[in-house]
Amino acid sequence: MKYFSRMALEGAVIVALLAAFPLPANAVGPEDIVGTWKMVTNVNGRDLESDVVFELKDGALVGVARSQGGGRGQGGGGGRGPGARELLDVQLEGDTLSWGIIMRQAGNTPLRTTVKVTGESFEGSITIPFGEGKVTGKKWTAEAERQLTETIKAMLGDWDIITTYEGQDTESTMRLFLDEEQDLRLAILMPGATLDVRRVRFDGTNLSFSTNMPFIGGEPVRGQMKIADLKCEGVISSPLGDIPIRGELIDTAKLVLAPYDDPKPILGAWDVTASVRGEESKVKLAIEPDGERLKGIVETSDGKFESSEVDYRKVGDSMGRLRLSIVIPSLGEKPQTFELIFSGDGFEGEEIHSNGEIYFEGTRAAG
Repeated sequence: MKYFSRMALEGAVIVALLAAFPLPANAVGPEDIVGTWKMVTNVNGRDLESDVVFELKDGALVGVARSQGGGRGQGGGGGRGPGARELLDVQLEGDTLSWGIIMRQAGNTPLRTTVKVTGESFEGSITIPFGEGKVTGKKWTAEAERQLTETIKAMLGDWDIITTYEGQDTESTMRLFLDEEQDLRLAILMPGATLDVRRVRFDGTNLSFSTNMPFIGGEPVRGQMKIADLKCEGVISSPLGDIPIRGELIDTAKLVLAPYDDPKPILGAWDVTASVRGEESKVKLAIEPDGERLKGIVETSDGKFESSEVDYRKVGDSMGRLRLSIVIPSLGEKPQTFELIFSGDGFEGEEIHSNGEIYFEGTRAAG
């Protein structure tokens, strides 16, 4: 009887100790690390992408890192191959994962990366000779890649973007598209100019990009936006400071059904100077009511052409933006989309897919 009482007492002590020192709910085991991780290292504003591949060998974690090659979805295969660098002294303590790696440009001393693992992602830093770099990563799976691809497809197209600088809002268009290698690209469209951005990254939630801005002396800028429900919000960091940015995807299927702001300031006849790939011509534009909608009629030397879709929005207190789709045969057989920014008795704008090669200026017609 005393024997069983002693066992019960010891069991109670163990339970009490476990209650006092519970095991962490988010404990990470080696099996959670095994696989391919998409890693981004940011050093001095520059992002470097790589795949880090871990495996268990004789019960210990080992791995390699390689620079990413090809488009998205290439991370599911093995890690050893041309350009792969061995990870040294891989350690996992709790949810902290660390490893060393030798980079030729940094000498023979291993650079140490230390990250905190949370579920399917990690975040931390790498120690480099001149400071530290920020490291983020996500685990690659075929399902995650499929979901990412579907998300990207849904957000391709033109976005209405508003940036705020010194209390003033500026509206522009951001275009997200895939290039010939199926890599995500971004362009900022402004009247008379297009800024093409190549270094674009999207992880399923956060969109980031970096480029050089020609109108601020070619200085580097970095944009970071969170995208959810086809809306975006974030900040552009530049020598001018942090510039808030927000916007939403333009649903072209709903343009014709969208409610208008009061279009009265832009109704009537307009004299237009069109610059098409460096050649100027004079055309006329009439903006008229069409029931509860608007229509635009463009008159050129080839005839009159009526819009198929029109959208008008007020911008600030004294400006308006008109977007209309119309087929002008001299520009092509498919509908062109023109975006015109009105201010008082004038406007300027462009065909949004022309990269600034089709540009317009207009004034209200006399009489």
